[in-house]
Amino acid sequence: AVCSLFEGALYVKARRAETAQRLLAVTAALAEALRALDGYRAYFSPNACGIAAFAHERIPSERIAQELSERYAIAVRGGLHCAPLAHKALGLSGGLVRASFAPSQGKEEVGALCRALREIPALNLFELCRELHEFFALARVQHGRELRAECVDLFIGQRPRALSLG
Repeated sequence: AVCSLFEGALYVKARRAETAQRLLAVTAALAEALRALDGYRAYFSPNACGIAAFAHERIPSERIAQELSERYAIAVRGGLHCAPLAHKALGLSGGLVRASFAPSQGKEEVGALCRALREIPALNLFELCRELHEFFALARVQHGRELRAECVDLFIGQRPRALSLG
């Protein structure tokens, strides 16, 4: 086991400069691509470690990570990453999405990630519409044709006037 670890360390050391250049190029490509995506903001600079963090202005990071995993088979991490005070200082309540690239990955993977990120806000809008439809259908059953302000208040967290579906 020690010999294998030693050989692995030699392999990494011999390719350190090449690996750093590849990861720098990959993170630079992602940073550029995120600037072109509506609602997304990068919280990283191109780097030789292959680590990129970003957020969407309306969608929590955990939701983005879940969508990427379930719909696109892309593994990222979402959340506060053991640094809640850093996120608070950045003004982020929904955390960050963190992508970690390997030296074997390149611009194809960045492209796949960005195509998925472009679709996620529309998917979330569809899900919200579906949830609203289900909520109002339930409220209609429970309260007749007129929705009371208390019912709407449960969903949107405000106190609107009664809403008629008439």
